Amino acid sequence: YKTYVNKKAMGLTYKGYFKHLMTIGAGLPLSAIKDNKVVDLDYSLRDLTGAEVHELATVLKANKSLKTFKLDWRNMREEHKLRFLASKHHAIVRNMENFRFECVEGNVNVVRAFAQGGVCEKGDAFLIACEKFSLEVVQALVDGHDAERIRLGSRRVIDAAGTTEY
Repeated sequence: YKTYVNKKAMGLTYKGYFKHLMTIGAGLPLSAIKDNKVVDLDYSLRDLTGAEVHELATVLKANKSLKTFKLDWRNMREEHKLRFLASKHHAIVRNMENFRFECVEGNVNVVRAFAQGGVCEKGDAFLIACEKFSLEVVQALVDGHDAERIRLGSRRVIDAAGTTEY
């Protein structure tokens, strides 16, 4: 059933889907990631295709073993970053180096995705965003985070600008 759903979603025939699996499967330890047998992955020197990003992000959703996942984040397309962040895997959403880069670059959509993935659970995320970056980045971080957990909306932050009262 999964094969049918996946091949249908990709618009491929069965033959095309299996060829796709053989092509992208080369060098990607998808089974090991899925089975929680991988602790570290380094794809920082590899330009991942959209299909590879899709496959990796899919297996990462259920993975609990991966602690570090190095990617060529700075050169990655935004849509690939968003797909990885949507997996909400801790090795990705809690990578403060990548988060800082996105804040500096002012990539509001990616900052928002970091927030939705859980970066705000790391105490210094909000400080990093506020440190020297644009109001849009800070607003994306606040708006992207679960308002119930922090009980603070971006409007309140903007209204309180210049005061110490929250």
